[in-house]
Amino acid sequence: MSSRQIKWLRQQLEAKKPKKQENLDDIDPVNQTNETPDLSVLINEDSGEIPEVPQMVVTAAPPPPPPPKKNKKTKRNSYDEELEFASLLEASQKVAEEKAAHENKFSMQKLNLVRELKTIIKTNHFDDCLKLPKSSASIRFMSKLKKWPNNIPQFFNFVSDSNNNYKVEYTEYGEQQSSIYRALARLNDAEGIMQLGQSAHFSPPVLPILCQSLLFQREFESATEIALRGLYILQQSLPSNFVPMKSKLLVSPARKDFLDLIAFVARFAFRRCCFETSLSLWKFGISLTDDDPANFLLLAAVPALYAEDREWVEEMINSEITWREVPIRYIPDWSITLALMKLPDDIESLSNEMSKWPFIFEDLGLTNDIEVTPFLSSLGSAFRRRITKYLEKPELDSLLETCAIVAQDIDMSEEQAMALSFWYGVSGDDVEIGDMVEEFVMPTG
Repeated sequence: MSSRQIKWLRQQLEAKKPKKQENLDDIDPVNQTNETPDLSVLINEDSGEIPEVPQMVVTAAPPPPPPPKKNKKTKRNSYDEELEFASLLEASQKVAEEKAAHENKFSMQKLNLVRELKTIIKTNHFDDCLKLPKSSASIRFMSKLKKWPNNIPQFFNFVSDSNNNYKVEYTEYGEQQSSIYRALARLNDAEGIMQLGQSAHFSPPVLPILCQSLLFQREFESATEIALRGLYILQQSLPSNFVPMKSKLLVSPARKDFLDLIAFVARFAFRRCCFETSLSLWKFGISLTDDDPANFLLLAAVPALYAEDREWVEEMINSEITWREVPIRYIPDWSITLALMKLPDDIESLSNEMSKWPFIFEDLGLTNDIEVTPFLSSLGSAFRRRITKYLEKPELDSLLETCAIVAQDIDMSEEQAMALSFWYGVSGDDVEIGDMVEEFVMPTG
C-alpha cells in the first residue's frame, strides 16, 4: 500500500469519528467508531488510480415548530355584558331609523320654499335662507334672512312623551299673542289685526292676513317674506329629536294653530307655483296626526296632481287611511286625481270616475241624476275649481270630451252607491270649504 493510499485511508477514518466526546477507556484504539472501514477503495498499488472522494450533502435543519397559542381568558362581569348589549341595541335602533328614513324618501329640505322658488322667478333676494351651517341638525332646513332680528321669540313649545310623540303648547309669548289676536278676531277688527302684525312680526295667527293683503296689492316679494317667517317659526318649533314622518302631535292646546301654520305656507307655495314644496308641506302635515283635525286629506290631492306625484297618490289610495271614517279612495279628489294622471294612455279610468261623480263634471254634458249631500256637493265644487287650470291644458281638451262621451254608457251604480254610503252620515259644519280654494284665500288683485 502506498503512502498516498494510507494517508487517504487515515482521512476517512478521521471523518467517521463521532463528534461527541466519550470515555477514552471505551474507545477501541484501532477501530474507534466500532465500524468496519470500507476497504473496497483500496486498490492495487500498481494501478495508480486515485479513489473518488464522495460528496457530503448538508441539509438545513427544519424550522422549529411555532409555540402553542395560549388561550387568554378575559374576565367579563355582568356590567360589561349589559353595557355591550345596550350599545348593540342602540346601534340596531339607529340602523332601523336610518333605514326607515331612507324608505320614506322624505327630506326636511323639501320644505324650504326658496329652493323651488329660485327656479321659477330667478331671484336671489332670499338666498340667505339657503345658507345652512354644516353642523346643522337634519331637522333644520332654512336660515334667517339677514334683516330679521337675531332673537326671534318662540311661539310654540313641543313637550315630548315616552314614545317620541309631542304635545304642542304655547310659550308665554305665544299665549300673549294668541289672546290678543282672538280678542281682535271676535270684534272683527281687521285694522287692529293689521296693526298687531306690524309689531308682532313672527306671530303665526296674523301672518296669513298680512300675506293676503300684500298679495292683493301684488307685493309678491313682501308676501314671500311673510310666508318665510311662518316657515321659520315652523322649523324653530321642532325639537332636534323630532323624527319626520314618524313623530305624532297629540291632542293639545296649540296643535291646531301649528297645523294651520303649515297649511298657510303650503297654500302660499301653491299660489307661487311651487307645487313640489306645497305637496311636501301637505305630506308633512298629514304625517303629524292620525285624526286629521285640519282636514289635510281634503286638500293634498290637488297639489299632488300639479306636482305629478302619481306614486304617492296611488300609495294613499291603497292605504287604510280614512277621513272621518270615509276611506280615502272614496274621496272624489283622490280617485279623480289618479285618473287624470293616467291620461292619455288610459281614458277608461277617468270615464269611470265621471260616471261615478257626474255632479263634478256637469259642464262636460254629464247628467247628474244622483242625490248627494250638500257637504259633498260643496267639496266637489271646490275640487273642480282647484283643478280648473290643470284641465285647461290644450292636450286635455279632446281627451276630456272623449271620456265624457264614454262615461254616459258606463254603469257605475254599484260603486257609486258604495261611495255615497260613506258620505251620508258625515257632517262638515266645521269645515271651511272656502278656505280650500287657494285663489280665494290668497287673491292677487
